[in-house]
Amino acid sequence: MFILLSSLVVSIVNVVISFELISKDMCTINYGIAFGMGIEYITFLSLLLLLSLVVIGVITKGVIKYMFFSLFLLGLSNFVIRILYGSICDYINIFNLVINISDLFIVLISIYAGVYIFFFERKK
Repeated sequence: MFILLSSLVVSIVNVVISFELISKDMCTINYGIAFGMGIEYITFLSLLLLLSLVVIGVITKGVIKYMFFSLFLLGLSNFVIRILYGSICDYINIFNLVINISDLFIVLISIYAGVYIFFFERKK
């Protein structure tokens, strides 16, 4: 449950920071998906991915359920920014890779979920 609440807080913080930095022209604008790759129908595909995370979260049990809902919340924050501004605001520079706090948490939760499934869920 903690992972879900922390994802909600991070999502809200991401939206607030993004709105502030976009208004001051202080972030890297990302019109694409991961690493700025441009694809067609990005809004539709993002919505489809978000809905998939909800469906998987509903049918999954245990800790993994919260991880999928956490990924949904984090992705939703980027989706809201994309809908309102037409792009994502990236503002954290790590090894010449510019991301935002939601992206960072998406990666961390995905790694955690993978490790959890591989080491703990498989034994059940």
